[in-house]
Amino acid sequence: MGIRHLAGHLQPFSVSSVLRSNPDSNSINDDAEARAPSSNIIIDGPGLAYHIYHKILASKSSSANAFDAQPGKHIFFDGALPEHKRPVRISRLESFLRDLLKLHTLHSCGFPTSSSNRPQHNTCSPEILFNPSHPIPSTHRLLPALPFLIPAILDTLVKTNYACLTSIVPGEADPFCARTARDEGGIILTGDSDLLVYDTGPQGSVAFFNQIELCPAKPEAGTPGSILRANIFHLPSIAARFNLPKLQRLAYEIKADPTVSFSEALRRARRESRDPLLLHEFMEEYVLPPASHSLNPPIPPKPVSKFLLDPRLSELVHQLTSASLYSNSEEPQISLPFLLGDPSRSSAWEPSAQIRQFAYSFLFNHLCLPSERPSSITEISRKGHRITSILILWWYALLPHCFPVVLCTLSDGL
Repeated sequence: MGIRHLAGHLQPFSVSSVLRSNPDSNSINDDAEARAPSSNIIIDGPGLAYHIYHKILASKSSSANAFDAQPGKHIFFDGALPEHKRPVRISRLESFLRDLLKLHTLHSCGFPTSSSNRPQHNTCSPEILFNPSHPIPSTHRLLPALPFLIPAILDTLVKTNYACLTSIVPGEADPFCARTARDEGGIILTGDSDLLVYDTGPQGSVAFFNQIELCPAKPEAGTPGSILRANIFHLPSIAARFNLPKLQRLAYEIKADPTVSFSEALRRARRESRDPLLLHEFMEEYVLPPASHSLNPPIPPKPVSKFLLDPRLSELVHQLTSASLYSNSEEPQISLPFLLGDPSRSSAWEPSAQIRQFAYSFLFNHLCLPSERPSSITEISRKGHRITSILILWWYALLPHCFPVVLCTLSDGL
């Protein structure tokens, strides 16, 4: 989501530094280069997933069509979208749809044949992953990201040694990354400029995936191989240079008027706000979660590893079980992944509507007390050339006498 132009304005005040696992390493000359503030690495999971995806896309030949081109310490993934961010999600889905419609218009008679008939393997070497100067070909930019990209990354992580470091948090990943950086110190790796607005504390910093570069180690350092170098944003130091207590006030002015010059935004940030109510609303979006907030989803863990839900299912579970996140009386809603299909035809989600209806009903029956079960759920998805909301009744509301029998039959079968 991010704040437009914020990272660009602050870029000159970042410090080039080496990312390393040992804070006492002698792999760099401390007199010539800045020392990274902490060896603790905190990863914004969705940012990681999309960075890998975009780097794979950038490695593909521009002669291939868009479809042929498809490919720490803590790793946090979104587990629930706050209610005030729902309009932003709708806006993003509408943007995906506009891109898909434009792509369909440009290739209404089909895609040109790729120069190679061989399937291209979606490998992402370190040289590709950490190459800031490798842009995505313009022919590949219109196609929205793969719909199950983040669940696929999660499914891969849970099968590796990083499973114990990976969490789906009860909210957006950003504030949990910032909270951990503030409490434990460390560098947050992200693709979202919103992390420049949070309070990451005196030992916390931010670096962007697209600015991490793989460089050869200096021979005099005595370390063979390569090192990772990134531009580190130490937020308290940058704020002090601007004579500001924190960067939130500056970020607010840049977001309120993206066309304003940096010097003018800085001047406005140093004076009293002309609209305290809007400033307060902005600041509320960047409040950190409590230190004691559990990072585990409200479902028991599997014996083999942490139980990782699909982020959309995690959000639905939180809507049913967490009054602190979703306190109003609205019916629960779920945003279906944006599928890549012909926008002039029905969505591929439509044939499975009744299966999802039963799945929602099973979930409501399992998680909610009878007096608290919602009577319906709202699905948000593409319908033709629009993003629409569809109300789906759960089966008990339609067939109250049959649903318990169906559940018993399924339970016996399991």
